[in-house]
Amino acid sequence: MRRARHGDLGALGALWDSIVDEVWSVARGLLEEQEAEEVVLAAREALKAGASGLAVGPRWVEVPFARLYEEVHGAMGLPPLGSLDPAVWMNCEPPQERWELHQDSEAARRAVRQLPPALRLIELFTLLTPCTVDGIARFAGVRPSFVRQARSAATWRVLQELRS
Repeated sequence: MRRARHGDLGALGALWDSIVDEVWSVARGLLEEQEAEEVVLAAREALKAGASGLAVGPRWVEVPFARLYEEVHGAMGLPPLGSLDPAVWMNCEPPQERWELHQDSEAARRAVRQLPPALRLIELFTLLTPCTVDGIARFAGVRPSFVRQARSAATWRVLQELRS
């Protein structure tokens, strides 16, 4: 980390290599390929530009993922997450009977794609990135409880779609 903080391109490359798959998965899960490529490059540039201020612990990943969030959020044309009403998300009752889930990975992808955009954004950031709920809340400008509610609502909706 010390080498990366001093701008060593090899060290920065190693940090980038450790997260690039997650960055791409989130970007491509939310955007078309061309837009995804652009936001991935922006996240990489944010890591390079912010190298001198990288935290030594696990919070260093917030630099590129915060930029990724900002870029994806803008590309999706979403309003600020804090302006959304979480009560609207939780519009379903838990089932009274036990049920089985589809085991089809394509069904899971479809279920995630059917989520409202804001929920899909939170779901993919919480599932696919090494960022904590607190970190996501920081760069999304919301409370951690908001991120937890959104993640819960998204997960619940996906599970409902996968019921067999």
